[in-house]
Amino acid sequence: MSHLSLRLTGGQKKQLFSHGSLRNNRSQTDPVARRSQSSNQILPRQRKEFLRCSTHKRGTKLLVAALTGDIATLDKLLEKAFKKEEQGKKKLTIFSLINAKDDDTGDSALHLACDAVNYECIDILLRWSGNPNFQNRGKKTALHVAVGRKNLRMVSSLLKAGADSTILDEHSRSPLWHVLAFQSDEMLFEMLKYPINLESPACAPQTPLMESIVLDYLLGARKLLEKGAKVETLNLKSGDTALHLAARKGDASFVEMILERGAKTDVENCEGETAAQSALKAGFEEIYNLISAITNLHSAGDHTDTASSWARSFDLRGSTPRVEEPEEVSQFSVSPMASDDEDDLQFSLEEKRTEQILKDPTRNMKEYFEYCSKLIG
Repeated sequence: MSHLSLRLTGGQKKQLFSHGSLRNNRSQTDPVARRSQSSNQILPRQRKEFLRCSTHKRGTKLLVAALTGDIATLDKLLEKAFKKEEQGKKKLTIFSLINAKDDDTGDSALHLACDAVNYECIDILLRWSGNPNFQNRGKKTALHVAVGRKNLRMVSSLLKAGADSTILDEHSRSPLWHVLAFQSDEMLFEMLKYPINLESPACAPQTPLMESIVLDYLLGARKLLEKGAKVETLNLKSGDTALHLAARKGDASFVEMILERGAKTDVENCEGETAAQSALKAGFEEIYNLISAITNLHSAGDHTDTASSWARSFDLRGSTPRVEEPEEVSQFSVSPMASDDEDDLQFSLEEKRTEQILKDPTRNMKEYFEYCSKLIG
């Protein structure tokens, strides 16, 4: 190799080792080398050699400046384009320059700045109205890249500039889905500060709430519900609701949380299964019993009559539930002189408390679930 080097000029060696035969021969035999040729897997300083932009004369310079953090060059290019447009020499110069994209990957300057975590370049590009929702060849936005880097500061800057956290990439996944997959509380809280359509797919065809259940992200599901996510939305492919997924998962925490939001228990999916039947099919009998008890309660219609009949049936079976009375039960004025029999007095108090729970289950959800559990034995 040393003899070969002596015979080559400097320009020939540069050409050989940058794009020449030695590199190409190695890439044909070494899978690692082949993968390294992908622009997305090359370090920023190496990747700049592969950047090419044919849509704007100075596009390549802009992309390289954004990738390497060359703030001076970035500012100079944008200022010059702005002056030309202001003087009327050229139209839409600044727009075409700032949206210049790499011929290979389709990445914009904002994509590259986020990939290299160049905060000042990101701020400059956004100040010059860089489009945070511009998609590359993989349909990823700059927000996809920032979330992938797990960088809260970049995510926050892009969201303030109007980045849409529900845009799907080529794998039908949104930036919000990636946040749920990472279970990043900080990034999720930041995203939920801004307007967001929680009924659009996070990972097609499932909503963010459904995906948080699948990904076992309880806090994420709770925050989505607080933001206004709907529990009755259907998966357009399977017909499942969030309750179907929670029941099939067998996690009582998810099931209770969704039922608290008034989820309907009689909705059938494309296979004709209710959530209770899905739980039973998956082998979760306790979840099945819980959902079935609530379904029966809702189908009864008159909660007051149901409460009385249930209380009497418990008494006949000798298993009357003794519900611990909270302080608010004192609003029922039951005189000790109303009956000489202490058992009748206790039964009267329990019957009134049961009636109160069933009139507004969502207000007393914990006692409601305890009551249903005792009902089913």
